[in-house]
This record gives sequence, structure tokens and C-alpha cells, in this order.
Amino acid sequence: MKPRFSTALPAALLLCVGACPLAKAAVFNVNVTIQDAVDNNPGDGECRISSGDFCTLRAAVMEANALPGTDVIVLPGNATITLDITGTGNSAATGDLDITESVLIGTFIVPDDELPVIDASALDNRIFDVRPSTDTLTLQRVILSGGSNTSGGAIYVRDGVNEVVLSRVKLQDNSADEYGGGIYNVSARLSIEDSVFNENHSGFGGAALMNDCGILNVVSSSFWKNDYPGDTFITSTVLADRQLSLRHDCVNAFTTVSMSDGDGQALLVRNGSSADQMKVSFQDSTIKGNLRAIELDGADALILLINSVLASENSANNCVFGGGTASLHPLSKVNLDTGHSCQGILGAPSWTDTNPGLAWFGGDGWHRFYIPQLNEFVIDRDQYCASTDLIGRPRPIDGDGDGSALCDLGAVEAFNTSSDIFADGFES
Repeated sequence: MKPRFSTALPAALLLCVGACPLAKAAVFNVNVTIQDAVDNNPGDGECRISSGDFCTLRAAVMEANALPGTDVIVLPGNATITLDITGTGNSAATGDLDITESVLIGTFIVPDDELPVIDASALDNRIFDVRPSTDTLTLQRVILSGGSNTSGGAIYVRDGVNEVVLSRVKLQDNSADEYGGGIYNVSARLSIEDSVFNENHSGFGGAALMNDCGILNVVSSSFWKNDYPGDTFITSTVLADRQLSLRHDCVNAFTTVSMSDGDGQALLVRNGSSADQMKVSFQDSTIKGNLRAIELDGADALILLINSVLASENSANNCVFGGGTASLHPLSKVNLDTGHSCQGILGAPSWTDTNPGLAWFGGDGWHRFYIPQLNEFVIDRDQYCASTDLIGRPRPIDGDGDGSALCDLGAVEAFNTSSDIFADGFES
């Protein structure tokens, strides 16, 4: 079948590209995954490689870059898309996939167990390099794996990009020698929803994500075992550090997020080029099993915490504020610190030197997280939570059976661990 484009988008696509100029949109259907090949004639409106009427991901990106408007690249389900044309340059013809025009890449009706994997392990490069001319890149329902580079192992978002959106995307086994094993974002608005960062690595910081000074908003997402590649040093899961850009205020917002089992800080905040106060927020979040929860290293930050749990490996190290000032946000409340190093930013009411429980660790086939159990301290503590938890279950529920439904502290409402939530083998 010849992979041509149409200006009439399928109804399912309209849900995801509501802001794009549909009259100019092209739709490219990738139908070759085991071969990496360039487009035969970028700009002619047809995704076609030289060996015939076939469309690779690389060819689709080259075609989308050559056309105005927000184009759509549809990936096939139950497939591994291999990238292996090495080289340099900014045309997407060799090496990483350079994005220079607005585009949506992903799947729309494929079930979760058949999401496509973009595999860059044979490329010795990152997967996407989002260039300054790009207005918006949207990735939806896809897995990114095997990317590597000095910074931005899977995705590098350069200064000048307006917005990057990730919706139900998994980044796994990507690495950076320096910063941002999964993503390095210089200054864009970076929105991450219902996404997963598992076992990504970096040498200097931000094993999952480095936010230089963009506006970062992470919702209903999980981070697990993002760390230094080896046992010699440690690295942060997320690093917020103004190094290259003065474009925006530095905002790092996390809502209904699980950050677990990293070998360093869950969030490390630095400020290498400005005296501005950084903005940090955690709401309905569980930060557990990391070396530290929140650390300021030479940076001042205004920190908002609501209905969140801070439980590091050593309770004395939940919050470390070295060479910087942590300011309490006036709306902070109902948080738990297993020690008392975060006491100045918890708000009231809150709890210090308190064991939350959360001994169970499991998953739902997508996210991995610590799960509240009956009679643990976090059960039914407050009324300040979002309407759904990390895995989309309604909250609050009556977890202690007293007839009053209150929110459990953290990212997940309590449920029975004998259920099939553990069927995916995530037990620990």
C-alpha cells in the first residue's frame, strides 16, 4: 500500500492535535520497522524510500520537516522501530532524528501491550534532537529505548523550542555521559503526562530528566531506578539547573508522581547562572527509596508541598539545603517527612519523624510504585488531593472503614495487594 498523506485526519487524531492547523496537516503511516532508510524526495508529500513504496520513521520525519504545518506520523503497533544509520547533521538523514517542524509522533488505538518501541541502541546516538525552529513536538503512546549521547540520551530539546508534550510515553534504558539520560530540556514548556522513566542513566545529573530552565509540568507519571551507570558514584533522578537559558522562570511542578529507588537525589536543584528563585512543587506525590528527596545546591527555591510523602533511605537526608535557601510556600500542607530535615517547608498540618508504611511495591503493567496498605499511617489523612491517583483510580476512598472517605498521603490510594496489580512481576 502506498503511504500517502491526507489532509483529512482520522477522528482519533483530532483528540491529540487540537491546536494544530489541520488544513495543512499531512499524515504519514510508518510501515517499515526493521529497516532504517531515508526519504526519497523530502517535500513531495509522500513518505517513500528508494527501494519502493514504503515508509520508515526516518523518512516520515524528513518529509514532515520539509512541509509546513503540524504533521502526524502514525507508528505501527507491536513493532520495534530500529534506527541504525549513523552520522551527523541536522536533516534527520543520518544519526538522530532532527525535528525542525511541528509534528505529532505516536499511536492512537494500539493497546498498551503492543506499543511500538523506537530502539536507538545500534545508532550510538540519541533518538530525537528537537531543533530551535520547532514550535511543538508531541509524542504519544510510544516507548523510547537505547538512546545515548553526551546530554539528552533519548531527547534533546534545544533553546528556542516552544513546547514538547509527552503523553503515555515510556523512556527506558537511555543514557547520557553528562546530563539528562532520558531528556535534556533547555527552555521549552515540557509537559509530561501518564509517562514512565525506568532505568535511565547519566554521569553528572538528571538520570531521567534535566530541566535547564524550561517550564516543566509532570502529571501522573513515575520514575524508577534512574541512576548512575555503575556503583562508583550517584546521580539525581531529576536535575533542575539553570545553565544555558534565561528564557523563563525555572518551574518544576510534579503532580501525582512516584519517584522511587534512584541512587541519588529524587530532585536536585542548582542555579549556575542566575540569582533567581527556582520554583518547585510536589502534590499527591510519593518520593521513596532514593538517597535523598530534595536537595538544593547553591540555589534558592520556593517549594510547594501538598499531600506528599518524603521517605529516603536515610530519613535524616530527605531534604538537604546546602548553599541555598528553601522557602515555604504558604499553601503547603499535609505532608509526611520520615525524618525532620524538611520541617521548614512542609506546612501545617504535617508529620515529621513518622513511618508512612508503604512496604509494598508493585505495578499496574505501566507504572511502578509503593502502595499503601490497611492500618498504615498514610491511610485517610486529609481532603487535599486530586480526583484520581497515579493509576487513574478515583480518590478519595474510605481506606480505614470508618465511613468517611479521605485522601491517602502520596500518589496512590490504598488497595488490596492480593489483586492482579502484581500480575506483571514487579513485586519486590
